[in-house]
Amino acid sequence: MVHLYKYSRRYSDANLEDINKGLEVFEQRLYGLIDAWVYMRVTDIDVVYRWRKDQEDQLAASGRPSLDDQQLEDFVTRFMPAYELALEKLDKRGFVSSGILSNATLRMHLDMDRNVVAYDHKL
Repeated sequence: MVHLYKYSRRYSDANLEDINKGLEVFEQRLYGLIDAWVYMRVTDIDVVYRWRKDQEDQLAASGRPSLDDQQLEDFVTRFMPAYELALEKLDKRGFVSSGILSNATLRMHLDMDRNVVAYDHKL
């Protein structure tokens, strides 16, 4: 699979290294408390925008505070580099990247309408 990295290329390698160093702290403290991991996999990560838009529209329809389209794009775009960079590794190794984990990983494959169409696991 060839990745274009349209989101993460906005950041320098130094920025990404800083982020990874910060995440190592969470990995050391948090991952040992987790018995198993579950993650949802989609064919096209851009569906995240649509799903979040659906949520914001439901909030607005119920009279609750919600993000406008620009705020929504700004919010979701902040997380997209992480999705983009992590998914290939998650697909290959699950959450066991550093060697400190021996936990099981369940991967649920979702279609564009959030239906589970398949699942698999790594032990």
